[in-house]
Amino acid sequence: MINKGGSRIAFEMKQHLNTGGGSIEEAKFVYKTIKYSNEVDMHMVEQQRKDALVMERTTKSRFIPELYGYCSVGVMMDFMPEGNMHDYIKGARLSGGSTLPAVDKL
Repeated sequence: MINKGGSRIAFEMKQHLNTGGGSIEEAKFVYKTIKYSNEVDMHMVEQQRKDALVMERTTKSRFIPELYGYCSVGVMMDFMPEGNMHDYIKGARLSGGSTLPAVDKL
């Protein structure tokens, strides 16, 4: 488990890829889904659909993780090695502000 919020939870997934020549590379992905303890209703399914739609439409941006798959309760996307946005913003606030340029903050 990477992180969880009020209604969703995110898991890190790993896949070992044979890149040829005997070398193996590890690829990381994130599976974000509705918490298992929550009852799934149409409102939650609609929230997931909107989240996936926004990610799919913005995936050409270098600031948005690649979206690999979506169903009514979950989405699979690229792993962001820098961490999640919540942790970054919290860290920037605690350290007195962000050092990122404005375009990267956006």
